[in-house]
Amino acid sequence: MDAVFNAGKFKGRWFSDVAGTETAFCTWAKKQKSPPGYLRSFVEFLKSGSRRGQQSLDAHVVRSSREPRPPRAVDAEVTLKEGTAKSAGIRFDFTMDLELVSADEFDVGPEDANAEVPWTLRQALAARPDGRAAPSANHWRFPASSYIDVLRWLEWNPDFRCRVNGVPSWVLKHVPAFATAAEQVKATAALRLSAATRRLLAELPPAPAPSTPAGSSALSARMLPSAEDLKLDGLGGTLLPFQVEAVQYGLARNGRLLLGDEMGLGKTVTTLALVRHFKESWPFLVVAPAPLCKLWQEHALAWLKEDLKPHDVVLIRFAQDSIPSRARMVVVSYNLISDPKFQRKDDKDFDLVILDECHLLRGNSQRSKACVPLAKKAMRAILLTGTPLVARTQDAYPLLDALFDLCTPTDFAQRYAPSTSSRNQGRSARLNELHVLLGAAMLRRTKENTLSELPAKRRQRVLLDMSPSAEKEDVEEESERLAKTKSTAVAEYMSCLTSADVRFLVFAHHLAMLDELESSLQRASVTYIRIDGSTPMAERSKYIEAFQAKEAQVALLSLTACSQGFTLTSASLVLFAELYWVPGVLLQAEDRAHRLGQANMVNVQYLVAPGSVSKLTASQAFLYSAAISRKVASAT
Repeated sequence: MDAVFNAGKFKGRWFSDVAGTETAFCTWAKKQKSPPGYLRSFVEFLKSGSRRGQQSLDAHVVRSSREPRPPRAVDAEVTLKEGTAKSAGIRFDFTMDLELVSADEFDVGPEDANAEVPWTLRQALAARPDGRAAPSANHWRFPASSYIDVLRWLEWNPDFRCRVNGVPSWVLKHVPAFATAAEQVKATAALRLSAATRRLLAELPPAPAPSTPAGSSALSARMLPSAEDLKLDGLGGTLLPFQVEAVQYGLARNGRLLLGDEMGLGKTVTTLALVRHFKESWPFLVVAPAPLCKLWQEHALAWLKEDLKPHDVVLIRFAQDSIPSRARMVVVSYNLISDPKFQRKDDKDFDLVILDECHLLRGNSQRSKACVPLAKKAMRAILLTGTPLVARTQDAYPLLDALFDLCTPTDFAQRYAPSTSSRNQGRSARLNELHVLLGAAMLRRTKENTLSELPAKRRQRVLLDMSPSAEKEDVEEESERLAKTKSTAVAEYMSCLTSADVRFLVFAHHLAMLDELESSLQRASVTYIRIDGSTPMAERSKYIEAFQAKEAQVALLSLTACSQGFTLTSASLVLFAELYWVPGVLLQAEDRAHRLGQANMVNVQYLVAPGSVSKLTASQAFLYSAAISRKVASAT
């Protein structure tokens, strides 16, 4: 009977495959007087007459001593053990795996990445007119329209009675090109068909192809509203073309989506423009990291000024805060959302929920337990992140579970977690398919994709969540006080960036601020460089080279020591933890990243405290830059 070599140079290959292709080895094997165990079995196989490879797998199967059992109603895996009277209780000990590799194509290959596909099955797969060889050996690609046909052919064909790991219906139904196949898989599994009926169905022509044309994506497969139909008049600014496209995509998905644009592409503004189209679902809830809650409040009042007044936007800062009945927008941090009173308003679930930086929802954390049910119950849920997958494939489960009718965490982990078997250890299972599933609800663009639509440099004022000082001090005294009181808020804001693997420069003036930020980076085990006035000149160039080589995530820089003479173009985000009373120094510091060699738009963020001198200094820097730009333009 057929078997697999478990040792020697043909380890992992089938006897029938070697017998049909390795003539010299077969001749040598038969001459051995006392062959070892694995070779003795192969010689016996040759003596049985199977020298030219398999003609039918029925003749070379692994016989099972167990009695055949009826098929289970499981759509993800079907093991065919019953058959005709001649083959009852017999199965072929080999498993083929089906995996989605794009929005309209799937892959067929052995479950064991190191296994050889039996010769007969390999020939039959290569002969199918609807398939093609995949880049990986022993793998074949087929269009979505052939999914049911190929699945039936593998599971029910008497010549290939192998086990088959199909794609679960909870994956298929969320990918438009495979949605029809999901319905057929579930219906077939529920029927509990006999083996004879399955063989008859395998001979039927394939089902009609779904209406989604080949090559289309989840975005192009939907009827997108035209730009003229969007409610963009009255916004506090003008959206860029790729932001308009995101609003169209969100409307096509009825407000349930994952917006995964890279940081700096304006996800907050895009989301506010989108929720304006769903006023019937207001009041809406925004859940964000604590340092970003104030930013949401400020952006909402600036961009939705015709729809929201200051008393309409409620920022929950403490656990004892309540939600006024007049609130139309509620902003709460992840630290407070687990409190039940912030999850409902007047005993009614929020119909529109926004989860910012949703990559922070991981596993079975308190954040996930509080936020995922909110999103699942809401009619519309918008998830925002610049890094959809942070470290592990399992991190995608809370994101997808919030948007889809998904499986259990255990089923998800079994399909997508890295394999723990010795033959596939360290390999992420079905990573391509996970990307396809994410793509069914996610719209992601990078700065590289949208560079032609972006300005070369963009400045933002980020208002930190701090209480304004009531004391009146001169500029020097207030700057020193702010360096001590503002450092905690700045460190929290930086932690949001570092957790998303964002690389950036951060400028500060006082040593107290630099020391506190350095301590926070050390506590979080973030790689960084620091350059201030005490750094020897010989060491500075080494630090700069290390950052340019991306050996560090953060560059912690002194404003007065590093505002000129350096090139730090490997990052495109510049933070100002403190400001300087000479605007020209700030502009020079900006240009450490905005200079020759920079391939991306430079995003400059001024972190300011409300009611402080830093807020005034930021405004002066903006005005100074605008005046310089006008002079340069008039001179040319």
